[in-house]
Amino acid sequence: MSSATSVSIVVPAYNEENVIRDTLTGLLEHLQEGWELIVVNDGSTDKTGAVIDEFKHPQLTVLAHPYCKGYGAALKTGIRNSEGEIIVFFDADGQHSPEDIARLLKLIIDHGYEMVVGARDGAHDVAMRKWGKRLLTCVANYLAGYRIPDLNSGLRAVRRDLLFSFLSILPNGFSLTTTITLACIQSGYSLGYVPIKIKKRVGESTLQLSDGIQSFLLIARLIMLFSPLKIFGPASIAIFLISLPLLVIDLRDVNITDGTILLILTGWITCAIGLLADQIAAVRRELGQRWEKRS
Repeated sequence: MSSATSVSIVVPAYNEENVIRDTLTGLLEHLQEGWELIVVNDGSTDKTGAVIDEFKHPQLTVLAHPYCKGYGAALKTGIRNSEGEIIVFFDADGQHSPEDIARLLKLIIDHGYEMVVGARDGAHDVAMRKWGKRLLTCVANYLAGYRIPDLNSGLRAVRRDLLFSFLSILPNGFSLTTTITLACIQSGYSLGYVPIKIKKRVGESTLQLSDGIQSFLLIARLIMLFSPLKIFGPASIAIFLISLPLLVIDLRDVNITDGTILLILTGWITCAIGLLADQIAAVRRELGQRWEKRS
């Protein structure tokens, strides 16, 4: 790995007073020349801010939100204030090991990946959350047409230009990692995975049921942006399949009912909307690429 490559490590922190000291100490020990560490205190109500302020280092930048804006918003603040060619997301909860950062960067620098994600092994989630994540991953795999080893890992390295090209669609909540993963896949960027071991987090997770619901909605929105036929195609086929036996029965009785006609028309309209949405999405991507080249 080339030490000349500039790297920005962004750490979003919210109420992590029991672990943030160990997290920052470990990261500072692994900083190389040309790297920077950016910690974003997302309006913590405990002593997280006071602990962060204890650290004085020329490669450390501390930013603070006046109130809690969300995990994604904290990451975006760090991204906007970063200078590195590669930006690394690193959670503050003590689950990740700083040694793994070099393994992620190696795939980007030496093998040309645009984003590399740490695929977690040995997660310590409660049973209900595990089932929720599995269901969410199954939906994402189908919609993306790609087997995603880890949909929302908080440890990942991303090229700066890729991140800024998607910054406007990234949400402020926990779904930011889900969004950037699917956006990367759907846009044809090279996405790599490195297996990592994680430690049990310190403190309680702040994830809520509403975050899972938002993730499902975001997946649907992203597919509408990048591949609308993934939704409209199967829906129109299902409607046609339902209408066929009804049409056969109606033809046998020499009386096509209004319900059958309505189903057939609904199938055609759904298909037409899907094709139209797909064309609009294609034009949008083309315009976005032109704008990116100009900027």
